[in-house]
Amino acid sequence: MSKYIRVMDGLKSKANGQLFEINKEIIADKWNPSKQNPEDMGGFNFSTEDKILGFIFRGDTVYDVIIPNDAEVILVDGNKGIYRTNKIIVVNPRIITEDMIIDYYKKSTLVMDGYQQYMYISCLLSKKYLKAFKCILKDIINKDNVDIIINRFEKQYCRRKSIDIDVFDYNKIVPEDKEIFDILLGIKKELV
Repeated sequence: MSKYIRVMDGLKSKANGQLFEINKEIIADKWNPSKQNPEDMGGFNFSTEDKILGFIFRGDTVYDVIIPNDAEVILVDGNKGIYRTNKIIVVNPRIITEDMIIDYYKKSTLVMDGYQQYMYISCLLSKKYLKAFKCILKDIINKDNVDIIINRFEKQYCRRKSIDIDVFDYNKIVPEDKEIFDILLGIKKELV
């Protein structure tokens, strides 16, 4: 089995804003494993190396997770690799790099539908992981989803708060994003 890991923004959980201390056992304020809703369930989520890609959007730092012997652990969703526990220790912080993302991608056992693929691609783009994006893109995009991904790229671009355009206009996008869009169009051309 892959080792347990967790993604956070530095020492802060993006899920609930809680601060974590490295090498210290953290006990959940709320824990009710019989509930389905994460807010009602409480606890802390984590994943494995082969499923962590689904959590890359949650921060900039990866931690190894140690589960104390007396902790309760449940597998919330095996397909997505979501585990929850009432006690957790985070160790070995590492800032996420593009090489790490590529390595996690190679280890990944996630089965992603078109929407999840788009969300993953969107995360890579929003964090400017262009090397990882270019490396992985051709594996993810196929003739069945290329138009969907291009359409979502256009819509997402128009929704960015720092850009004031209502309709996608190639001539108004920044060079970095033009490069990405050109890659998408090039893949579409190859698939047709």
